[in-house]
Amino acid sequence: MSNYYTPSGKMSPVAIGYFLLCVFIILPLLGLVYSYAIWYIPIIYVNVLLAVGFGFAIGFVISLLVVKMGKVRSVSKSVLFGVLGALVAYYFHWVVWSDLLYNASGGNDYFSFSNISISEVLSFAAQPGAIFELIGSVNEMGTWGFGDSPVSGTLLTVVWVIEFLIIFVVATVVSTSFAGTPFCEVENEWFKERELAPFSAISDVSSLVASLEAGDETLLNTISKKTEDQLDHSVFTVYNSAHDESYLSIVNKVAKEEDGKISYSDAPVVTHIKVTDDLVAKMEAVA
Repeated sequence: MSNYYTPSGKMSPVAIGYFLLCVFIILPLLGLVYSYAIWYIPIIYVNVLLAVGFGFAIGFVISLLVVKMGKVRSVSKSVLFGVLGALVAYYFHWVVWSDLLYNASGGNDYFSFSNISISEVLSFAAQPGAIFELIGSVNEMGTWGFGDSPVSGTLLTVVWVIEFLIIFVVATVVSTSFAGTPFCEVENEWFKERELAPFSAISDVSSLVASLEAGDETLLNTISKKTEDQLDHSVFTVYNSAHDESYLSIVNKVAKEEDGKISYSDAPVVTHIKVTDDLVAKMEAVA
């Protein structure tokens, strides 16, 4: 029997309610913000960052409201919510962008924040066929380019596909970030999460993981608190429930110095493995 935490695959019915809240209010607003951003900042390098930010915002909303508050204990279900959420936000981005283009072509001030109409946006949203037709026309003509060379046709399609993939991959990854966190089925609550003070880095990762998987916690008795001169260190995150059940995640923080600044990269050691309360108490005493 594995002593790693395994999500039950269940979710609360309220998750659907939170998802509908996202679909009808929050995700369309994110699509609106993203449309205005890329409309007024037509710089491809900045647009890549905006696409990443858009995907992250979608995933964060889904992870916080739908997965966490909706108590979704299933990675596959969180992936589904993330994909559907990204589709909704991305569609509304095109709806708002289409209305911006429609009004700009009608002679309205290009740099006006009032050049969309709520009624027009709602009308566009209810006509996906019209949106796809407009996208096809834009693809033929292009709306931006490099110098005097407009980007259209196959090249513009490639740019759109890359944008689409960035948004969907980031949104999906972020939306699933909480789904595998330990959840107490008895209390119907997420485990309490605590990060302990930094410890020295784990040098023999394979031996430690093997011993923990075998239920032997003795190797962790040798772990000491991080000293001031140690850059590399480890971070212990403990998950506790009211039913005296605990899980542990360990990440090595590997230091890298560049231009006089120190940054850290994460090297996961073990994730959500079951441990005894005695071990948690010892770790807290050392910290």
